[in-house]
Amino acid sequence: MSSTIAVLAERSLPEGSARAPSSTLARDGAPLAKEPLSDAELLAEIGRSLTTVYVDFLQQPIPRRTANVLNQIKVAFRA
Repeated sequence: MSSTIAVLAERSLPEGSARAPSSTLARDGAPLAKEPLSDAELLAEIGRSLTTVYVDFLQQPIPRRTANVLNQIKVAFRA
């Protein structure tokens, strides 16, 4: 998961996006290597990544021991 966040932090906006703010320009006015994502774009990307992780997690089978405990609870409440 931490590798996903590292990758997201290094991503840049597609070419033709909004002009870089002055803080991302070198002293001579030339743009620096890559333009970082805005906070909103970064949060949206993190949200999409988390959704993917949660969907993958929910599709995993329940461990046998957990399923046994859940069945015992179900039987106990029926009695």
